Amino acid sequence: MNIPFLNIPSFYEQNKVEIDRLFSEILSGGRYILGPNVKAFENEFSQYHQVPFSLGLASGTDALLLALRTCGIGAGDEVIVPAFTFISTASTVAYAGAKPVFADIDPSTFNLTEKTVCAALTRKTKAVIAVHLYGNPVDLGSLMKLCREKKLILIEDVAQALGAEYNGKKVGTFGKAGCYSFYPTKNLGAAGDGGMVITADKKVYSKLFQLRDHGQSTKYRFETLGYNSRLDELQAGLLRLKLKQLDAWVASRRKSASVYSQLLADISGVQCPVSLPESRHAYNLYTIRARKRDKLREFLQEKGIGTAVHYPRPLHIQKAFKDIGIKTGKLPEAEKACKEVLSLPLYPGIPGEHIEIVASAIRDFYVGVK
Repeated sequence: MNIPFLNIPSFYEQNKVEIDRLFSEILSGGRYILGPNVKAFENEFSQYHQVPFSLGLASGTDALLLALRTCGIGAGDEVIVPAFTFISTASTVAYAGAKPVFADIDPSTFNLTEKTVCAALTRKTKAVIAVHLYGNPVDLGSLMKLCREKKLILIEDVAQALGAEYNGKKVGTFGKAGCYSFYPTKNLGAAGDGGMVITADKKVYSKLFQLRDHGQSTKYRFETLGYNSRLDELQAGLLRLKLKQLDAWVASRRKSASVYSQLLADISGVQCPVSLPESRHAYNLYTIRARKRDKLREFLQEKGIGTAVHYPRPLHIQKAFKDIGIKTGKLPEAEKACKEVLSLPLYPGIPGEHIEIVASAIRDFYVGVK
């Protein structure tokens, strides 16, 4: 039996008639950019998060970049980011003209903490990007307190955490801006790229609004140098359909994650995901720490079980950031995580028997390597 890591086409297969009708209406209407579906999706996304402003963009990477620029981040500034995340969290800081400063992570949650951020602070630090990795919320209480004390801007990278909560409130709503990705593998995935920034700050929204469309305030009136970063109608229409099912999908992910954790709990060599008591994990990924990770992955692959490694190399030792000059060994928890993390098959509606087969195979592997 082959067990896929994801099943992205399932939504289309289950909703083919409605999606085909929607796309036909959009294509025949001739309004493909910043049309009524984009506006409606922005409004619905705001309602979902209970914030006044949402702005659709071309990608999650653009969401981070435009948020940084809108918050005044630029040359001479430093922005603290985790060393263990996808590159766009840090590359967008460089694109904005600032310097990414890498911080280590908590070994249980894989996230930044107040302590790891403090270790990376300098007099040039202007902002912190908190990544809710894998869908697991950062300890926002302590981090927000630190940001207030140090007068730092907090930006949330919610690319993997749509639907997650901290103290009963959706993540993405705590900082100056929350940045989302609609890459197809996310909890709310488009049929291509897409992104969103949410904020409660009207001035931030106004700046974002100009930046996403070449810096225009009104047509052909350019107040600043902006970008071409616009969510298109086809993606917005599809995302509107999917948003209606998001909470049910997140609940399904949580249920499946709970089954995994129960089945894997007593296996020596495996550490299941850990969340803070105040948090509700959205499980964009179910990622374990595994002894002999690479051999386990090969073993599972031989049995037809799909897995993934998020991420095999920390950012501070990537060649792209060699000029920053952080050597191997300086951020040990991030480096150790890269050698141990393994993401298991998880998606809404994954058959329970697949979870049982995966867990059984992992158990068989560790019995065999003793």
